[in-house]
Amino acid sequence: MSGTDDEADVMARLRQALRQRNPRRSQLSDWMWRNHDGFADLLAEVPPDWEAVTEVFSGLGFRTALDEPLTAERVRKTWWRVRRSHATARTGRKPGASGPAKVPSVAAPGPAEPQPEADRPHPGPPETNRDAARDAIARLRAEMDKRSGRT
Repeated sequence: MSGTDDEADVMARLRQALRQRNPRRSQLSDWMWRNHDGFADLLAEVPPDWEAVTEVFSGLGFRTALDEPLTAERVRKTWWRVRRSHATARTGRKPGASGPAKVPSVAAPGPAEPQPEADRPHPGPPETNRDAARDAIARLRAEMDKRSGRT
């Protein structure tokens, strides 16, 4: 096998065999995957009316993986799953994930030390509670910096 036509034929046969063995992916899902960027651009330009989108896909002969008629909810969820898996494939992370793909483990904090009565925040006017909250956050950040080796 050396020709491009032969390679395309092999890919077509493999695709069909895999679909027959694993019918969980619908033709709609495959289409959305192949046309991800253009479809995403269209939906960014014009907010989706999933009923109208479903009518178009149904009119083109698309059905679910179980060969059932499409519903707007099914089309919307299919697009959500395709977007998620597409983003994962591109970056190795789920959409919206920030920071490194793998987060190093951190030792669990030890037991909290009891605060002397004078240091405990106490109910008072809102300004006092706000200041106490800021102080508590500052102490927490300082402890985190200390434990992480930043200071």
